[in-house]
Amino acid sequence: VGPQVMRFTDMLARYRTAMALPPAFMPAVPRALMYTGARLAQALASCLPARVRVPHWLAMAAPANLDLLFAGNDANASAFEQLLGRPQRQSWFAPDTADALRRNAVAAWSLPLMRLALALVWLLTALVSAGIFPQEQSLALLAPIGLPQSVNLLLLYSASALDGLLGLATLFAPSRKLWWGQIGLILGYTVIISLFLPDFWLHPFGPISKNLPILALLFYLLAEETRS
Repeated sequence: VGPQVMRFTDMLARYRTAMALPPAFMPAVPRALMYTGARLAQALASCLPARVRVPHWLAMAAPANLDLLFAGNDANASAFEQLLGRPQRQSWFAPDTADALRRNAVAAWSLPLMRLALALVWLLTALVSAGIFPQEQSLALLAPIGLPQSVNLLLLYSASALDGLLGLATLFAPSRKLWWGQIGLILGYTVIISLFLPDFWLHPFGPISKNLPILALLFYLLAEETRS
């Protein structure tokens, strides 16, 4: 609580300002829709098996919490300071925590987004290689390697299956081993293409140079990963 009435969106905006984040778009949600969503969330939580831990966001989505938000946040400042035993802070965060809070806030949504984008790259590549792109053209791309066509066909579908598995693992089983494996695979692809299809480095769509930002993304995910 504090000495002045403040909307929830105003509070969030001040949090962002304190963390040196730009203003965010905050659309208004009708109160009736909020209560309907909270009741549905509680119904969903009650359907979970007893051994399953209810996610924090689901537990917080309760009509009682909405009642507290709509009740307001103003209070007698002097009485509150008396309860605390000290004056209220004028800043929203301790000065030495703002940077860490900002990094954590950004990581909370950017890391899942990066994983989703990376997974889609692998899954779409698998789907295209498995049949959407004409098989004859795919085999023609592999011809400079000098292997028999039957072997090239096996390589094509094996690579497609591997790409699909990597996409699923990126979504459901992230780990340091997975990120290292993807880094090694991309580097291997890049070396093979550089040896047998060097013209791809000069392609206007940059099919090989695009590996560089993907590798940078993988090294970032590797640095953030806590699972071995």
